[in-house]
Amino acid sequence: MDRRNFITATGAVAGTLLLVREGEAVYHEHYHGIAKSGAAHDSLVRAIAECIGRGEVCLAHCIELLATGDTMLADCARRVNEMIALCGALQTIAAQDAPSLHALARVTDEVCRTCEEECRKHEDHHTQCRDCAEACAACRRECAAAAS
Repeated sequence: MDRRNFITATGAVAGTLLLVREGEAVYHEHYHGIAKSGAAHDSLVRAIAECIGRGEVCLAHCIELLATGDTMLADCARRVNEMIALCGALQTIAAQDAPSLHALARVTDEVCRTCEEECRKHEDHHTQCRDCAEACAACRRECAAAAS
């Protein structure tokens, strides 16, 4: 490789790295720096994010067991899947401080309650279920506050 190609390649790599770092910063600010943006419902959005994350891990665990033919966590998978869907919708509504926030928070609170109850049945044997149940409990506290 001659000097010109080396300098061009190095510049291209450096430019790409800068774009990647900028993208990471935007992602981090959007998903992890909610309070910095002044969002009205930042604690709710954070609790929802944690609940969705723990739910995704729990759902993946349930699917792994279902794939082996073990259907013990089938109801858990259904409840977690429902919770993830509703929490995702509420997260968007909360971040936008939309008028439907209070009503959707009430529904999401109920869905998180059923998810938590189902996960509690398995928490002694599956840490993924325990973690999901704990996240649902925290999310429910925030939903209750937002629903009032």
